[in-house]
Amino acid sequence: MRLKNKYQKLLSCYLKDFEPYTGEISIPMLVEKRGISKNDLIKLDANENDFIDKEWLNEILRKAINEIDITRYPDPQAYELRKIIAKYQNTKIDNIIMGNGTDDLIDCIIRMFLDHKSDIIVIEPTFSMYKYSASMIGSSYTPVLLKPNFDLDIQKLENSIKPNTKLIFICSPNNPTANQFFVKEISNILDLTDKIVVIDEAYVDFARYSISKDTNLIDKYDNLVLLKSYSKSWGLAGLRAGYAIANPEIIEFLRSIRKVYNFNSVAQAMLLEMYKNYDDIQSKIEQIKKERQWLSNQISKFQDLLVYPSETNFILIKLINNRFKISQIMDKFLTKNILIRDRSNLPLLDNCFRITVSNRKTNLCVIETLKTILKEE
Repeated sequence: MRLKNKYQKLLSCYLKDFEPYTGEISIPMLVEKRGISKNDLIKLDANENDFIDKEWLNEILRKAINEIDITRYPDPQAYELRKIIAKYQNTKIDNIIMGNGTDDLIDCIIRMFLDHKSDIIVIEPTFSMYKYSASMIGSSYTPVLLKPNFDLDIQKLENSIKPNTKLIFICSPNNPTANQFFVKEISNILDLTDKIVVIDEAYVDFARYSISKDTNLIDKYDNLVLLKSYSKSWGLAGLRAGYAIANPEIIEFLRSIRKVYNFNSVAQAMLLEMYKNYDDIQSKIEQIKKERQWLSNQISKFQDLLVYPSETNFILIKLINNRFKISQIMDKFLTKNILIRDRSNLPLLDNCFRITVSNRKTNLCVIETLKTILKEE
């Protein structure tokens, strides 16, 4: 990112060649440019949740707002919420810290462990926020590619660990490859290193297992950190809420370096209300998983497309016929006011794009759009 010469010399030396995060799209700007209403736009590019009823969420939000005093600062410990999370995640309250989304926690973890002399290892292709946050403080960055079938390459990972390596980031289930790594593989990595291993489980509610709920790895390994999000499975992307689970020493240090009131009163109150409806949320998650299977099966019928198995709320698709280009796919979807995500610029993902699993009505629009595109010569 470049500033005018007047300010360039004032920048931190680590930001002079800094590449900003490019995942965001301003929806108001887009609808204004296209001359459509916001309701006409179908967003399938950010893995948001279309299954939880918006009116139901708004009712819970109104109830939460009525229960707080907005003139007072939020509880910096989020004590009541952490007590409930500990119960559902099979852990202790001292193992939990809340964050303003997992992006906030990623940033805290990186600031806690890294500096310009240290190195971070990240399994790729993956979520770009790990690299983004590390680059802001000048840390060196070591990508370790997955195998062509998207399996972990543990030998390559082990060979990449250097004396100045401090952190290893693994997204599981992984965005954008959509697969979850086996718990034995995670254990093997934790056995071979004393570096801090961060497992980003933002999509874990759609997968086979959860490390915190279904294993004892948090108790066994004091260098393990888990990240959890409410944006995907709980439909609260706009609330900005997430948490980390780790040993109490790491949690206490994270608490000491975060912004004091990083987790607002509205988020705390709303999540307390949401946990009263926990079973309803789990039912919606099961609906997403069933719809994911239906959509995968339908897209798999197209000979020009390869659908990768998914343990998330999105599907990764590869264009395997050179009659078309990814740009054509993207443009055709946009003419239908449907946003999807081009992933072809990432390693191992040539000609790949990503689509969020939505409701049946929207998914039928996706199928019809693909039919229109792929029948064209």
